[in-house]
Amino acid sequence: MCHQLSTSQHQADASSIIEDVQRELQMHNLEMRKMALMERSMEADLKEYDQLQQFLDSSKHKIREEIKTLQQSLASERLIRNDKLEYEALAKIVNTLPSKMETQEKLNVVQKELDVLKDEEVRRDSELGIREKQFQLLLQSIFDLKSSLEEDNTIMTDEESSS
Repeated sequence: MCHQLSTSQHQADASSIIEDVQRELQMHNLEMRKMALMERSMEADLKEYDQLQQFLDSSKHKIREEIKTLQQSLASERLIRNDKLEYEALAKIVNTLPSKMETQEKLNVVQKELDVLKDEEVRRDSELGIREKQFQLLLQSIFDLKSSLEEDNTIMTDEESSS
């Protein structure tokens, strides 16, 4: 009986060990399925993160291009604004000046006055030339008269001295 007891106990122990091993195998299978599911989940997460990274890189590139475009547009708009300001400043200056027609009329009046003055100058130069000639003639006549008087005086003094 001892032997039977021991065999039945061995059988119970073996059965308990088999159950423990089976439980361990089931737990191991459960852990393996859990790890496989975690691996699939991690691969899906990794794929999603890669897609997100690509989307972010693409968005970053598009935003940089948009910033460059906007900077160029801003520079262009600043030039246009500066040109408008310069135009307005020049327009204010131009508006303070008389019109081209008024200026041309004033220029015509001044040109006519200048022509009149030039004509007057020519007339006076001509008159001055005539007067200079008349003055020269007068001086020559005075000189001739003086010479003639001196000659007469000399002749008279000679006559008086001879008489």
